[in-house]
Amino acid sequence: QDSVDEMEVLMIQVCHRHVVDVCRPDGNTWAQRREVFGMPFVMCAASTWSYATLHEMLMIHARRYLKPGCGDSTDGQVPFVARIVNASGTTCGACDRTNCTGCLLPKGS
Repeated sequence: QDSVDEMEVLMIQVCHRHVVDVCRPDGNTWAQRREVFGMPFVMCAASTWSYATLHEMLMIHARRYLKPGCGDSTDGQVPFVARIVNASGTTCGACDRTNCTGCLLPKGS
């Protein structure tokens, strides 16, 4: 038998989220909530991709929404944070902590 790992194709739903300030019922304090906006899309990824490859593929999709020059590999700035969330984009899809809004995508995978 060949010891080469088999590659699987993964379907990844990508959604855009932003933080919104909301007034609590007491009227005096504010909280932050993450809301999904725009149109989510599905992206195919190979199970053998590194974090860097997945990040670059996400960057290709993100560039269409950025100002020219923003997010270029030369400036070292990343215009988004990749997190693992549930299908609705509202809570974490990786852990069961009560207030987790999405664990960071591990850099080693």
